[in-house]
Amino acid sequence: MIAIPEACRDRKWLSVAGATSRPASERSFTIMSYNILCQKLIRRSLFPYASSNSLKWKLRRDLLLGEMSHWKADIMCLQEVEIEYWHKIFAQHFKKLGYDSRLFYSKSKSHGVAVLWKRSKFHIVDEISVHMDVSMDVCDETLQTDNVGHVTALRFGSADSMDCADPYADSVDPEYRIDSGVPASGVQAGTEGIVVSNTHLFWRPDACYERLQQQIAMLAAQREMQEKYPGFLLISCGDFNTTPDDAGYALLTKARPVTLNEWQLDNLLPTTMIEEEEPSSDTPISYAEMTTAGTLSESDDTTSKRL
Repeated sequence: MIAIPEACRDRKWLSVAGATSRPASERSFTIMSYNILCQKLIRRSLFPYASSNSLKWKLRRDLLLGEMSHWKADIMCLQEVEIEYWHKIFAQHFKKLGYDSRLFYSKSKSHGVAVLWKRSKFHIVDEISVHMDVSMDVCDETLQTDNVGHVTALRFGSADSMDCADPYADSVDPEYRIDSGVPASGVQAGTEGIVVSNTHLFWRPDACYERLQQQIAMLAAQREMQEKYPGFLLISCGDFNTTPDDAGYALLTKARPVTLNEWQLDNLLPTTMIEEEEPSSDTPISYAEMTTAGTLSESDDTTSKRL
């Protein structure tokens, strides 16, 4: 049993029903999903129970690095990874610890989603980046949330010992590229692996429609990857911003075809469209531009960034 770090000893851990302790094998692995909270999105009003010091980046940085380094998960899926701090801190720190990685984000946001994996255990063979808005054209209208997702195919086997390539390193837009440090070569055929999906869905509580569309986009990318690698296990991680009464939750947990209740159906209306009192047409806008009561206000220094 791994000892819990001092700073997290009061954290409440849940056991998975039916889980058993088994000796580690070549095909066993650990995985972590963690929304690390983008520093630019912190508002004191959202954390009235927290001390001012606990919200400062220097303390949060050290605690986050300490906890993630302590658990040493074979795969880590992170959300709300601030782009600036990724380049300056996280990518360098975890590369030294033996991780390769990907960061993917929308150009209009200050944060994105990242997946990291131990170079000693996996090597990347494929990846799909999901631009949610591009994937969600509905009735000739494009939903504008700027959410993204990423699906990565990892094959068991050390990139170092097998001299395996990152075959997609040169195909990634340089603006989004993170140096994974993987050497170039081929991929060993017939080796089992994992399809890891990571995303952060639209945050607004009333945005059931947008989250459902985003779940569909992620499931489509997952299916595409699984069809290419049928022997790979699928693991879906992320911050889904959902509850058991949400249609997106039903999509993930219920057998097909999915049957929605009356409440779920009533809440499947787009929230990223503005409807005037006498609308001539629906106009898609970003939620950073909305002034609807209850939406999160932004400080002057981040008004150009979307949450």
